[in-house]
Amino acid sequence: MLNGDLSDALPQRLLFIFEGLLGRLTTKQAERRATLMLTLHQYGRAVDCYEIDDYTRSWLWDIWTRRDLRFDIVTLNGEGFASALRRKLDQLDLPFSHVQHYGTVQDLALGLSRMPNVLEVVHANSDWMLMFGPKGHYVRHPREHPL
Repeated sequence: MLNGDLSDALPQRLLFIFEGLLGRLTTKQAERRATLMLTLHQYGRAVDCYEIDDYTRSWLWDIWTRRDLRFDIVTLNGEGFASALRRKLDQLDLPFSHVQHYGTVQDLALGLSRMPNVLEVVHANSDWMLMFGPKGHYVRHPREHPL
């Protein structure tokens, strides 16, 4: 419902790939520990290895208050990691709708054809610059955001 109008239109969404943008492994030790915890299926500890970027966090709140958009967080680390990530982001009180998981970035790219309401896929990996076509938005630095 927007401005008192009832509608069956899907709300516009932005997909944020967690790894590298909202959550970053800042040291080699954190990378090794996260890999070990994922291997041991200790997903809560693996999520704790990631440092949440404060600028991206405040940017999400800013855009959420000014625009009628939904934010979905996407992880490529599996279902268990996604559940632990959802709990962590709930504790941080971030304005996201869902935490989704995909096996590979190719699975996400192929799935975009079935998601007409996704405006952009925001990511911080330069290897994926052309992966998502016109819906992809590569962020070189955490302070450079799409909107």
